[in-house]
Amino acid sequence: MAAMRILTLGILVVPGVSALKLATLMADHMVLPREPLKAKVWGTAAPGSKVQVTLDHGNGKTYKGQANAEGSWSVELEPEPAMTGKNLNIEGDGDTITLTDVAFGDVFVCLGQSNMRFGLEGAFDYDEVKATGSEYPNLRMVELQPAQCSKPQSEIHTEKGKDATCVVDTGGYYLWASPTQDPVWWKGMSAVCYNFGINVYKELDGKVPIGLVAGFRDNTEIQQFMSPKALADKTCGGLGEVAHSTELLAKRTGLEKWLEKVDSAFESTDSLTFNGIIHPLLNLRPAGVLWYQGEANREQSTEYQCWFPSMITDMREKFSVPDMDFYFVQLAAHAMDESFADMRMAQLRAVELPNVGYAVAIDQGDVLAPGSSLHPRRKAEIGRRLAMRALYMHYGATDKGQGPVAEEAVRDDKGHVQVAFEDGTADGLHYADAPDCNLTGSKKCCKESPFEAKVGEKWQRVEDWQIRGKWVLLRDVGAAATSVRFDWHTFPQCVMLNGDGGPDDHTGIAASPFDLKISSSDVTHDKAIALRGVRRHA
Repeated sequence: MAAMRILTLGILVVPGVSALKLATLMADHMVLPREPLKAKVWGTAAPGSKVQVTLDHGNGKTYKGQANAEGSWSVELEPEPAMTGKNLNIEGDGDTITLTDVAFGDVFVCLGQSNMRFGLEGAFDYDEVKATGSEYPNLRMVELQPAQCSKPQSEIHTEKGKDATCVVDTGGYYLWASPTQDPVWWKGMSAVCYNFGINVYKELDGKVPIGLVAGFRDNTEIQQFMSPKALADKTCGGLGEVAHSTELLAKRTGLEKWLEKVDSAFESTDSLTFNGIIHPLLNLRPAGVLWYQGEANREQSTEYQCWFPSMITDMREKFSVPDMDFYFVQLAAHAMDESFADMRMAQLRAVELPNVGYAVAIDQGDVLAPGSSLHPRRKAEIGRRLAMRALYMHYGATDKGQGPVAEEAVRDDKGHVQVAFEDGTADGLHYADAPDCNLTGSKKCCKESPFEAKVGEKWQRVEDWQIRGKWVLLRDVGAAATSVRFDWHTFPQCVMLNGDGGPDDHTGIAASPFDLKISSSDVTHDKAIALRGVRRHA
């Protein structure tokens, strides 16, 4: 009942701005960011009134703040180590609110459209997830109502509804739930977000509380998640313009199509989800953001190369965490739309920014998924791969947590092309049939080569290819070929992985699709093989 009491405090308390009030996210069992970040506590009170916050862990230190002319206040705490079971006392306007079982740890915000929203109950491995929930007592979860608002909101929405400013869809709203509770409270939690959380939690031996805050909306373009400032950014997050990006941004290509999908109460869909979901979270100071989106922009891959890094750069500024980690899911195999191939490459431009990682999902397709292959049920592995990147990039693990990363394609003196991979990503390089490859496309699985070479303006399949240790040999590509590409299809038949096993073995990680220009080398074919120090194997 304590959590419900605080939830009531966060929404009702005393009518008007004269009463001390906490933001709804400030509740029992919440996770605040640990050191080196400085956590914030925030809410509203009578304009000009003084507020003080005391953290109960022995030092008795009190932090003071004051409500501004609009009645908003925030108090910044000193960095705290990872810990749980603490109380926060907030005093002001003659009132005192006490929050119990407060934790300091790492908070991750999970954003996106329907594949991020996809709940645990509908994913593969749900029975295992449900059975192991008691192992993660300090994993705490928030799921937000999907809100679209024409103006930035200071509070999260807790109920479905519609007014002149906002449209709030039905969601699975809950506040700082734990998997130790009855799964009826959290079975709808984002499967990708949850599986990311439990994998990080386990690798840290449960010593660091993990907070997951999930906000999403189905069939939503990236423009809705972007602030007006991000949308106006023609520098593409500081990476520089892509071809035609300035012209495309100016014309707002496809705006009419977007407007057809949104309630007529809004004149434009731009920034609606930013206003309704992200803006109320900006005091959180998360360790990172997880992102699973792109399907709704699949016909705008050029624009996405600018919008995506612009959004990330702006989001870091808005959260006041300049080096905040950002991890995204490269779109999974999908059985119906060829535009996904270009979109996957557009997503990768964000990796040019610092502290950005991604999880490959090309081998996680699901032709038999209920409703559509757009929503694959293999969410546990996607969450694990995101966690592995975070463990390497944020927590210093030695495993890069990444599949084979193609680095160069070099033509030798015999007309063959050698594809080399980034050091440390191609150990145990092997191929495997893509899941459900016998149900879609050519149905040939790995009997169909995943490699193509560009000759003139046409792509031709490279039939003779061999994995040789940590690199790939494409035979008889010819002198006229200018580029090679791999798995450049919406639902590839054959994938390459590192480590051991195939796509459903949860050990190795798949290679991303790639498109490489062929360069020439003065080194002969035989010498190149000798330099690589490997022998051909089956």
